[in-house]
Amino acid sequence: MVKKITGIKPTKVRSPYGAGGWPKKYDPELLKVAQSLSLSIHNWDIDTEDWRVPRGIGPTKIKKIDKQLKASWNKGKSTLNVLMHVRNETAHDLPDFIKYLKESGFGFSAPLG
Repeated sequence: MVKKITGIKPTKVRSPYGAGGWPKKYDPELLKVAQSLSLSIHNWDIDTEDWRVPRGIGPTKIKKIDKQLKASWNKGKSTLNVLMHVRNETAHDLPDFIKYLKESGFGFSAPLG
C-alpha cells in the first residue's frame, strides 16, 4: 500500500509503542511478518516524549533528551533514530530542536534504506 501511494517501497518497520521491536527481544510474530515483507525492524534511540504534557519538544524535554544522547554516545552509536510524533506542538518546536541537535554536533542525512 505504501509503495502504491508514494512510489517508494518501505525497507524498515517500527512496531507501535516499540512493542516487540527491541534488539534480541523481537516478538516472533513481528519478526515473521517483517521477514515476509523484507523489512528490517528498528526502534528509537532517543524518545522525545513530545506527546506528553507539555506537548512538543520544549526545554524540559531537552534535558531528558540530552541524557539519552549522552548515553547513546557512550555506547559508541553514530547513527540514531529519534522518535517524534505528528503533532502541531512538535512541528512548532522542530526548528529549535534541529538547532539544538546541530549545536550538539549532529548532522543530518537522507533516511537510510
